[in-house]
Amino acid sequence: MGKLAKDSFIYILFSIYSQERANRMGKEKKEIELVIFDLGKVILDFDHMITCSKLAEYSKKDGLYIYNFIFKSKMLNSYEKGKISAGELFSAVSDELELDMAFLKFKEIWSDIFSLNDGIEQVIRMVKMNAKIAILSNTDEMHFEIIRDKVEIIKDFDWLFLSHEIGHRKPEKEIFEYAIDKTGIAPEKIIFID
Repeated sequence: MGKLAKDSFIYILFSIYSQERANRMGKEKKEIELVIFDLGKVILDFDHMITCSKLAEYSKKDGLYIYNFIFKSKMLNSYEKGKISAGELFSAVSDELELDMAFLKFKEIWSDIFSLNDGIEQVIRMVKMNAKIAILSNTDEMHFEIIRDKVEIIKDFDWLFLSHEIGHRKPEKEIFEYAIDKTGIAPEKIIFID
């Protein structure tokens, strides 16, 4: 089990243990009904520099320039909120970097950055035995398409709250309010692991 998965698992077990202990002692404690996981750096590890290095092979710009242009820009924020399409993102990036590639190659490079964190599948399955589970994440349509297709455990989640579908990103309160509204579960009965 990887360190991140282990730390998440320990936190969840501590919360469940504390809840059970409070119940045995006759103290009222709110039961955890929902555990919400982030995708990036919780379920999956990722490295945007992989994308930037590969794009640099098709551009006169270097990986650091590409990183700053894409991942430090308002354009990414708009894309992750679903305000611009994958085609519009590709067009803007392609124009700025003078890329010599088709959209499908860009999509492949854009999305080939993820790896499943060691042990997280076991953590998710253990949590699901005691509570509902959801994902709440800043992500985009190209990334999530590949994640949905390649990461089997995604199918086990009760809800998926994805920024590009909701139109809001963390830490905006609207994305959290949306999740609470859709699940119908009181905030004090929810744990969010980010």
